[in-house]
Amino acid sequence: MLEPLGQSQVLSYLKGLSEHYEVSLISFEKPEDLEDTQAFGLVSSDCEKHDIRWLPQHFHYRPKVIAPAWSMLVFLFLCLREVRKGNADLIHARSYIPAAVALLVYKLTRTPFIFDMRALWPEELITAGRLKRGSLVHKAIAWIERSCLKNAAAVVSLTHSAVDYLREKYPDELSAQKLVVIPTCADLERFIPSGNGNKTAMVYSCVGTVLSGWFHLDWLATFFKRWPIEIRKRVLKLSRGTSLQKCVGNWLVVKNSSPALTFIVFLLMKCIPQVKSMIFQRCFLRKV
Repeated sequence: MLEPLGQSQVLSYLKGLSEHYEVSLISFEKPEDLEDTQAFGLVSSDCEKHDIRWLPQHFHYRPKVIAPAWSMLVFLFLCLREVRKGNADLIHARSYIPAAVALLVYKLTRTPFIFDMRALWPEELITAGRLKRGSLVHKAIAWIERSCLKNAAAVVSLTHSAVDYLREKYPDELSAQKLVVIPTCADLERFIPSGNGNKTAMVYSCVGTVLSGWFHLDWLATFFKRWPIEIRKRVLKLSRGTSLQKCVGNWLVVKNSSPALTFIVFLLMKCIPQVKSMIFQRCFLRKV
């Protein structure tokens, strides 16, 4: 919840739901985010203001196999505790690993859960080259996917295309299942047209994770190469480590003053302050 994604795609919804339901929120926060005591305090206060019981846990990167297994055990314990205490009549599981835990809780307590898929995780991993199709790990994830789709009280997908794909792949499991499409969206109370129609600047931005493995960096390179050479000569190099330069190269921000044409790549959701400032100054949407 300490990252922009959690605040925009989780907390924003829960604050509305908290007006009608009691909400308990379990999240795993990265160490570098937990060190930001000011941000932690703001999120805590926001949750308290809306009567959301926030149970933040530490996210561990390593050991590589033991860390996620331990996180799942902690997650399972917390879920079972909340159910036993009567704090949960329905579990909303965002993505596959939480859904696997919710599935186990369902088998143990019959507490229904919603499988909010977000994406087709096994296919994403294969596309990124991080998972081999037919491997033991792939079969395990595919089993979790199949079981969650079959046993969930409802399934949420980001796109209608994903629903069509899933119904074709799992016709039996989804024959009586309720699938709902809820696309990602912007909060129009916070992001509204600026009204000034800034005609002196164009902003092209990639917001989100660039180095995930399924982002087409070759497309990015092709797009950049098609720009006039005089634009490419005016380059501001921004990076947060040599690994970013190795993967993306030095062409992170390209700016031309007349007309002002800016191409911005967000490498992390918590982006470099200069880039964040540039995006909100030049974008036709303004944050209020």
